Amino acid sequence: MLAEFIQWPDETQVFFCYEKYQIIETRWDVFVRNWKCFLFFDDGPILISPKQKQAIMFEQNGQYKLGVRG
Repeated sequence: MLAEFIQWPDETQVFFCYEKYQIIETRWDVFVRNWKCFLFFDDGPILISPKQKQAIMFEQNGQYKLGVRG
């Protein structure tokens, strides 16, 4: 389901927001390869891209929420 929702090019710039003032800037392909390392911060982090409309919020129980920014 996640792979169908997010079909970004590898070089897409993404921001992984894991606390109010803590944001990691990387590329989509780096996040995909290393997602377990990013999800070490499991208190509701959000992944967004400034040039894409989709967003993902990860939950502590392993689930995630998909959304579209307006």
